[in-house]
Amino acid sequence: MSTLEVRRPEMARLIADKLVADPIFGSPSGLFLAAPRRTGKSTFLRKDLKPLLQERGMIVLYVDLWSNRRADPGDLIAGSVKAGITDHGSAIQRFAKKFRIESLGMFGASIDLGLESSTDGTISEAMRILTASTEKDVVMIIDEAQQSLESEAGLNAMFALKAARDEVNQGEDGRHLFLVMTGSHRDKLAALVNGHKAPFYGAAVNVFPALGREFSVAVAGQVNARLVESAHVSVDEVDEAFTVLGRKPESLLFCVQSMLTNTEFGPGVLRKIAQERKEANDRANRAEILSLTKLQRALLGMLYREGLEFSPFSDQSRNALKSANGGRVPATSAIQKAINVLREKGLVWRPSHGSYALENSELSGALDDLDIPVSEKDDLDDGPR
Repeated sequence: MSTLEVRRPEMARLIADKLVADPIFGSPSGLFLAAPRRTGKSTFLRKDLKPLLQERGMIVLYVDLWSNRRADPGDLIAGSVKAGITDHGSAIQRFAKKFRIESLGMFGASIDLGLESSTDGTISEAMRILTASTEKDVVMIIDEAQQSLESEAGLNAMFALKAARDEVNQGEDGRHLFLVMTGSHRDKLAALVNGHKAPFYGAAVNVFPALGREFSVAVAGQVNARLVESAHVSVDEVDEAFTVLGRKPESLLFCVQSMLTNTEFGPGVLRKIAQERKEANDRANRAEILSLTKLQRALLGMLYREGLEFSPFSDQSRNALKSANGGRVPATSAIQKAINVLREKGLVWRPSHGSYALENSELSGALDDLDIPVSEKDDLDDGPR
């Protein structure tokens, strides 16, 4: 059951239909889609969206920036573009000979076109040659795109893709480069589009739709096929449990497996198991937050409330943090130290370029439950220091 997958052809069609040059009905600037981790997003991109785009005659380049956390995001992006060039080498060689282009290079990696000498090139040139030589549109899909902000090369690759998009889309041959970027946290992905220094400034981040009832139907069908009728689970109960778990397929399948090894069967058992799993995760998140110092908790609460407007070193923020710092305005060094601890604990995300954000969107529920103000109540203990 761990390999259970449900196709979403209608969702793929809706997204694919937006990859047109039409400024009203299309998305010529790119699609930026956010969804929590483990909600089936990557599977959808690889197995639903990519095949459909290829059926429509597009070249699809796909890269998951979490596929190798040790690799530089810029290298992963460059590798994906290079793979696209290599896959269409025959068409590019014919094109290169016709226009006397001798070789192509990106980020110092030369791509041999079978001719004698070599020259350097850019991502813009690579994309322009790829569209021109194949006479096809190109779609670049970058999963967990916010990770590009973790390195200088990654950020440069994003700016290069923007330049490539503009150059290809404004060309006279009518070919286009479309960008689809996804992220596991809306605020993280928004770092690519918010602020004048962001590579895709002005674009919008949209919610990526979660798996629907069709997954619950598939799970119920597979489970009931192996159980006697008196032990069958209803689609409604499966779907309720799925909702409790944040529409996360792996979590639902874990709970189904727990139900099947349980001696207790009957209505409500699966939902009970799902609720217990959610509450256990929530307790762990709350406990981690309550283990922080007052200043660290206050900063985390401030980040949650202010989102991309979070400005911890401003005079206004420092004054608001007085009560969490023993009645004294905290020094910027104290705030920086507290933020560093939050980052080390995996609670706050701050790339080398971009805004602060909660590392995990699931922390939002715990922060709602705790309702920690910036000015902490006196009865909250200070936590470990």
